[in-house]
Amino acid sequence: MARRTTRSSPRAEQSQSNTVLIVFVVISMLANVGLGIMWYLSQDEITNNKKAAADAKAQTQQANKEKALIQDFYVTRLRLWLGDKPSETELDAMKQASSEVMQAPQEWFMPLARTVEGDANATDELAKAGMIGPYDPAKGTTANNFADRVKSLDDTLVKLRRDLKESQDRHKTLTEEYNTYKNDWNAAVLEQKVKASQDRYEADLKEKLAQKDSEINDLKAKINSVEREVAKILADTKSSFDQEKQKLTERFDAALLARDQELREIRERIKAGNEVVLDKPRGRIVRAEASGERVIIDIGSDLGLQPQTTFSVYGRDSSGKPLATPKARIEVAEILGRTSALAVVRQMAKPEEFRQGVDSGDPTYWINNSRDFWRANNPLLPGDLIYNPAWDPNRRMHVALAGFFDLDGDGQDDLQSFIRILQSLGVDVDVYLDSADDFKPKGRMSNQTELLIIGSSPLLATKGESPKAVGGGRMNEAVNALQNEARNKGIEIVTLNRFLDRMGFVAERIPQLQGSGNRVLRSGSAPADAPGSKNGNGDNKDMDK
Repeated sequence: MARRTTRSSPRAEQSQSNTVLIVFVVISMLANVGLGIMWYLSQDEITNNKKAAADAKAQTQQANKEKALIQDFYVTRLRLWLGDKPSETELDAMKQASSEVMQAPQEWFMPLARTVEGDANATDELAKAGMIGPYDPAKGTTANNFADRVKSLDDTLVKLRRDLKESQDRHKTLTEEYNTYKNDWNAAVLEQKVKASQDRYEADLKEKLAQKDSEINDLKAKINSVEREVAKILADTKSSFDQEKQKLTERFDAALLARDQELREIRERIKAGNEVVLDKPRGRIVRAEASGERVIIDIGSDLGLQPQTTFSVYGRDSSGKPLATPKARIEVAEILGRTSALAVVRQMAKPEEFRQGVDSGDPTYWINNSRDFWRANNPLLPGDLIYNPAWDPNRRMHVALAGFFDLDGDGQDDLQSFIRILQSLGVDVDVYLDSADDFKPKGRMSNQTELLIIGSSPLLATKGESPKAVGGGRMNEAVNALQNEARNKGIEIVTLNRFLDRMGFVAERIPQLQGSGNRVLRSGSAPADAPGSKNGNGDNKDMDK
C-alpha cells in the first residue's frame, strides 16, 4: 500500500514556531521571577547580618568602655584599699571616671565600699567608720588601707597582749600579797603594832615641841637684840640727820640770799645800762645768702634746737656791741648738725629813711615779702647776733603775765594761747591773771621769776560797737599789784610787744582753737589785713613809692 506522504502547510509551521517561542518566553519570565525572589531574599539577609554586626560592635565597644571604667576606677580603687600606690596617671583616670561610675555603679561595689570605707548613714560607730576610713575625692586616696589597718590591728593586738600580761602579773602579785596578809594577820599582833606606833608618835611629838620652844626663845632673844640695835641706829641717824639738815638749811639760806643778791645786782646792772635786749644773745649768723632769704646759724642739735624756733637778729657796731634796733626776724627751718642750722628770713627791716619814728613792734617797720629783701640797705652779715629770751638750752626761764594779751590784733584775749606758746619753748609761767576768775592771780612770783610781761591795753573792739573796757578797774588793780610786787623783788618789767619783738615772732590772725577763744602765735608774714601790707602779700606801700 502506498505510503501517503503528508506535507505540512506553511501556516502549520508558523503555528508550531510561535508555540515554541511562547514557551520560551514563559520559561524566561518564570526564571526572572525566581531570580528576583532569590535576590530580594538575599538582600534582606545581608541587611540583617549588617545590623547584627553593628549591634555586636556596639556591644563590644560598650564592653570595652565598661572594661576601661573598671580598670580606671574599680581596679585602681581596689588597689588603694590594698595599699598599692597607683601612678598619678592612674589616679587622674580614676577621678575622671568616678562621676560616670557613680551614676550607674556596679551592684557589688556600693555595699563593699560602705563596708570598707564606712557608711555615713549607719548607726553603729564601727560601721560608720568602715574598715579603712572614708575616701577623699579631692586627694584621690582613702584615709587608710588594708595593709595599714592590718598593721594597726597587729600593733593594737600586741599592746593588748602586753597589757594583758602585765595585768595577769599584777593580779598574781596582788593575790600572793593578799594570801600572805591573810596568813600573817593576827589581832593581838596588830594591836601591839598600833600601840608601838602611837608611843613612837607621842615621844617624837614631845621632842619636837621642846625643840620648837627652844627655837622660839632663841628668836625672841634675837628680836630683842635687833630692836635695841635698830633703836640705837635710828637715834644716831636722827641726830645725824638733824645736824645735816641744820647744815643744809643754813647753806641753802645763805645760797638763797646770795642768789637773791646776785639777781638784784644783775637786774640793777641791766636797768642802769643801755638795755638793748632782754638777755644774752643765743648765737650768731655764720653765713648768709646773697639773696638775703636764708642764713646759717651757729647752734644746732647739741643745744636741743628745734625747727620753727624764731630769733630776732641784731647787727653790731664797730666796737662789737649790739645795735639798738633789730635788722631781721628768722625762723629755723632745718637742723644741719650739732652746731649748725638753716634758718629762713621772715622779715627784714626797711631802710631807716622809710621807718622814721616807727619802732620794731610796728608792722610798718618790716619788709615782709622776700622778693623785696633786696631793698633793705642793712643786709644780714656773718657775726650778726640772734636773740630769743624764751629759748635757753641750759635752763628754763620763769616769767609772770599781767594784763590783756591780744596777740593777733582781733580784740580778743589770747592769754591761754600765749601760755601754751611759752611752755612749748621751755618757759615756765609762774603767775598770771585769770580773767575767768575776776582776774585773780593763778600761781605766785618766786626768786626764779625773771620778767613780768605786761599785755597791751585791755580793750575789746567788737564789730559795729565802740571799744569797751575788759574787766574794768579790777584788771587794772590786779596788774598794778603784780607790777608793785615785781619792783619790790627787782624783777624786770617789759611790755608784750617788746618781748615778742625779741623773740622774733610776728603776731597774725589765726583760726581759733576748738572749744575755746584762744589762738596760737606763729611766725611768718603779716596777715592780709595787718597795717603795712598790700593785697595780703606783705608789700609795703611806702616802699613802693
